[in-house]
Amino acid sequence: MNHLTDTIIAPATPQGQSAIAVIRLSGHEAIAITDKIFKGKKAE
Repeated sequence: MNHLTDTIIAPATPQGQSAIAVIRLSGHEAIAITDKIFKGKKAE
């Protein structure tokens, strides 16, 4: 495991403290992972 190139996904808000949760994605595969989970408009 190389900590400089790992993709990290973690909650950015405390559990149970807000109506919505913010999730932080960081690393080389962050966009690819997000594209698999969420759908939206494709960039033109």
